[in-house]
Amino acid sequence: MLPFGFKLFPLSCLKNDKKGRPVLVHKFYTDSPLRNYNYLFDLNEDDVAAIDPLFPEQIESWCQSNKKTLKVILVTHEHPDHIHGLKELATKFDTEVWAHPLMKAHIGHLDRELNEGDEIEVHGGSLRILHTPGHTPTHICLLFNQIINEKKKQAELVAMDTVFNAGVGHCKLGGDPKILYKTIVRLGSELEDQVILHPGHDYIEKNLSFTLTVEPDNTRAREVLAEVEKVGSLNFVTTIGLEKEINTFFRLDSKSIRENLPNSVESEEDVFINLRKLRDNF
Repeated sequence: MLPFGFKLFPLSCLKNDKKGRPVLVHKFYTDSPLRNYNYLFDLNEDDVAAIDPLFPEQIESWCQSNKKTLKVILVTHEHPDHIHGLKELATKFDTEVWAHPLMKAHIGHLDRELNEGDEIEVHGGSLRILHTPGHTPTHICLLFNQIINEKKKQAELVAMDTVFNAGVGHCKLGGDPKILYKTIVRLGSELEDQVILHPGHDYIEKNLSFTLTVEPDNTRAREVLAEVEKVGSLNFVTTIGLEKEINTFFRLDSKSIRENLPNSVESEEDVFINLRKLRDNF
């Protein structure tokens, strides 16, 4: 029996997108207590890689339904809800395990170490590894690029627990908010606005509510919250451009945010750290 009333929400599928380009990332909601998303991507026409598998039954069911073979398990960081299904799947399907070198201390053997800047050719495009510490020291994000007119174009970011829809990851289990601040600033400067964001959890409604407590005049966040409540959080996808409008952690120069913080701040790093503390208790 599949756990937690197993459901598949086909937010992405094997068909082409509206412009006829191959979909790079396949996303589904796990219906877990922590509201996890899971992802797979095509290595080639037949083989797939699973990212941070939570429930082995779900991954196996997806592969069977889509006639794909699981060849790789890619891990973004070490928290239990991101490696829960790793050993069972790796043993059953004899997969390779890929992760940042620091993950060896947490899961042991790695078949492939993923370092900052590594480029991996995948079906329909390429994958670039971004080392994005802060939530944990090991954390990586996966930037998928589409090949359009023989040129690579940033398309989708599997950010897992570094960036959520309208929020960022906590730093309570081995993280560091000062390091996360630098990571978020980097992502904001390097990622193009059209990049689709794929987070590790469905926290968008609570994150938008938090935005409106610290930036009550953010009309865009209020509009998005109303739309999310209308269509449902699982059917709402954001881009980096939209995140810059609604995500307080990308809006550190906002006068409204600074005025609504309980402590005086001097730098954008101070704003970020104060916001992270507030969100921890929200």
